Amino acid sequence: MSSKFTKIFNGLPLEAQQLLVEKHLAGLLDAVPKDKAKKAQVITAATRLQTKYEKAPQLDLRSKRKQIGDLLDELARDAKTSMIKERSNRDELLSEIVHSLVSWLNDIWSVVYEHNAHFLTAHTCLLFTADALAQLSESSTLGGCKCSVMNLPVEFTLKDKNGKTLRRFSLQGPQNVDKALLWIWRDLFVSLFLKGSEKDKARVPDLLEEIQVVLGVEALEKILYGGAISEDNDEEWEDEDYDPAEDEDLGDYAGDCFDDNSDYDTEESDSRCSCNRHANYWTDDANHQRIPLRDCVEKQLMNVFRETPSLGIFNSLATISGDPIKTEKELMKILEEVAGSTPDNLVAALEIHISNNNYSKIVALLDEYSYLLRPRDMTTLVCAVTLLDESSFRGRALFILEKELEDSLGAIYHSIRASFTFIEDEPNKQELKEILKLKSSSSSRKARVEAWAETVISSPGNPMHPMAFAAMMMGLPMIPGVDDGEDSDILNYVDLDQNDPDFEDLREEYRPNLKARFDGWTNLGSSLNGGPAVLAKLYQKAVEIMPFLQGQDIVNEMAARSLRERPNKTHILDALNNLSTFAKTQRKKLSLARGEKKRTTTTTTTIHPGRSPQSSSSATPFNIGSSSGSGSSQGPNGMPPGPPNAPAHPQNPFATLVLGVGPGGQLQFGAIPPPPPPPGPPGGGAGNGVHFTGDFPLVPGGMEDVD
Repeated sequence: MSSKFTKIFNGLPLEAQQLLVEKHLAGLLDAVPKDKAKKAQVITAATRLQTKYEKAPQLDLRSKRKQIGDLLDELARDAKTSMIKERSNRDELLSEIVHSLVSWLNDIWSVVYEHNAHFLTAHTCLLFTADALAQLSESSTLGGCKCSVMNLPVEFTLKDKNGKTLRRFSLQGPQNVDKALLWIWRDLFVSLFLKGSEKDKARVPDLLEEIQVVLGVEALEKILYGGAISEDNDEEWEDEDYDPAEDEDLGDYAGDCFDDNSDYDTEESDSRCSCNRHANYWTDDANHQRIPLRDCVEKQLMNVFRETPSLGIFNSLATISGDPIKTEKELMKILEEVAGSTPDNLVAALEIHISNNNYSKIVALLDEYSYLLRPRDMTTLVCAVTLLDESSFRGRALFILEKELEDSLGAIYHSIRASFTFIEDEPNKQELKEILKLKSSSSSRKARVEAWAETVISSPGNPMHPMAFAAMMMGLPMIPGVDDGEDSDILNYVDLDQNDPDFEDLREEYRPNLKARFDGWTNLGSSLNGGPAVLAKLYQKAVEIMPFLQGQDIVNEMAARSLRERPNKTHILDALNNLSTFAKTQRKKLSLARGEKKRTTTTTTTIHPGRSPQSSSSATPFNIGSSSGSGSSQGPNGMPPGPPNAPAHPQNPFATLVLGVGPGGQLQFGAIPPPPPPPGPPGGGAGNGVHFTGDFPLVPGGMEDVD
């Protein structure tokens, strides 16, 4: 009967529970005779609880909310009047707000950890404090510099009921006070699991979800570390030398922090663990409650991962899990199911597989879901291509690189076409070809470039007036008689927050970051194996579809004519200038390659009818002599002897000039000897052939004068 009543009682609202006690349970005590022991026990228990909880600090959330609200309103008024009065109380108001919020944190901790009471009320107070601090950070620019708020020193000391200092927090700015809040939240959950009711324990997942909404999903893992970024990060606060033996309610523990069944009362080790998974003032029983807290956090993170997977949540679960292998298998199964659902899920799946070097999984995802990737997902895709380049999928990496470069080039081309509508007209294309034939420094080219740019530019349209646009968005009829505006970019009338992810789609559609996308892929191409060849091919295609890239003066005129004076076209201007720089770099590389090729050509050129040139590292003078190889004599002026009727310089149709480098680096000319003549009579003095032995003479004014 008692268990059934307890179950029903716990399921009632607080008002109904109070009504049941007042109307029915209190009457039962009056019906019990005064000498009964049961009645005395009930009264004694109630008195003991009253004595225990009456010493607990009072958490007046209503008064605190009103106080902080009034201070924030006063801060806003001060920001409006300070410019006129030339004086401001901004610094005093900021300090008072932060001090008021931090001052009652010790009371919240004392209520939940030392008195084990009002868990839900304390949780609500912590949520309000976190929300107020976030609001203060967002309004930090009111009436002054943002830095004065973000660098505001925050000192907080955690003390027990005896005044003993347990923890000191030295933080900078209200945006970092959440580290102290998460420390108190961890003690709240540990105490709740230790002393709380079953009804309160069942609400822990809901409480974790509320923390996630206010502080983000990253705060869930930080709860286990007491607000630290990881279990090894504990730099912004310090533990005091606290002796648990001084308090009868506190004990000591030692053991393995990662073992769910570890014994913290072993006699072999009395050392205290210093990792962030514990507090040095926890009792043994309180320390064991970190295990159910970890299980609840792990379950909540798993639910979040199932809806919105990310690499951060994956790493958090792998870190805190009691069975990492089993958890990773479950996460991979979930990832396989949801990877193709949305672009964000695909990006998360790629990032996770990249971090684990799963080459085959990356290729499989790109084969099946690559159509989901957006231009702003370039960073993830670049990482995937870089990883594939180091594997057996190198060919696939080059294929993706080439495809993305072509897509990026096409996006820039279409953006330029939007500002220069007539650039593809045949007369304008022919005029551009003629301009490129002229010298870049000539005045005639400059005049023709200006005329060409004026011809191809798009005429301004008649955009919608901002008031008409606002009326259209609200579903109202157009306002008659409103003049057209001068700017066709509707985003000029929308206050865009660059850090707001809700505007990502609008920015990508109207102001895409073409420069960053093109830069990212070209930088990757210069480092991949085979990437420079892809970039050279891209340059040829860019010049083919946009021949004006061959003239820097033409690009400058296009930018000055249409883009620089239109703020809504700055992204196109940046992309055009970046593409022009890329084309200039590629032209320089091609020029250097041609020069290198010329320098590495043969240093010996052979000129012979019907034969290819021959080369040699040096030119050795050839001897034209008898087949017997006997000694030779020279005639006057060093000319070889010959028959009486022979010319001074015999013309041999078989002799071929050879250019070479001789000793000392001097150019020399020689001749390839002709086929040997028929053998003559012994002695070499007579015969049908004429035989010369000696150096081939240089002809003045001939090829030796070639520079």
